[in-house]
Amino acid sequence: MRDGIVDFRMSAEGIYNLIRALSKPYVGAEVLYNDSYYKVWEAKIVEVNLPHIEPGKVLKVDSQGILAKAYDKGILLTHHEIAPLPKEGDYF
Repeated sequence: MRDGIVDFRMSAEGIYNLIRALSKPYVGAEVLYNDSYYKVWEAKIVEVNLPHIEPGKVLKVDSQGILAKAYDKGILLTHHEIAPLPKEGDYF
């Protein structure tokens, strides 16, 4: 089992703290996307009012980063190594 995997069923604050705790100089948190693991180095918590959207769903992808739904709020992955980028509607 791998440690440091972001589980989008966690709260946005829990995900943010996991990413922050494992950021450089440490090994980095990871997300699973399309059967591959990718490093995430920085994130921000974003208020979203979408209680019926499933955790892990990609809400937006733009120059600011990848916005995904966590259990309670949104989490914006601002510095990561995810390539190719997911599309809106994809899942982590």
